[in-house]
Amino acid sequence: GQMRTRMAQMRERLGAAGKVGGVDLTPIAAQHGLFSIIPFTPEQVQAMRERHGVYFAGSGRINVAGLTAANIDQFIAAVADVTG
Repeated sequence: GQMRTRMAQMRERLGAAGKVGGVDLTPIAAQHGLFSIIPFTPEQVQAMRERHGVYFAGSGRINVAGLTAANIDQFIAAVADVTG
């Protein structure tokens, strides 16, 4: 359905961003499902919360369904900021 299509587009967009700051988002494009893991340190998870208002599990598990065309560029910029 529409949700699955949108999530696939968000995964493609993340994967296309490639290496962002200190992490490589490329593998996310090949993954499926609601969640993906980005290898953040606990400090980086905290920085995403405090500096960018982005909340996710301490494991670095992000909810791909929460990404939209309107916020994905901001999310990628935040990842670059905290991992760079």
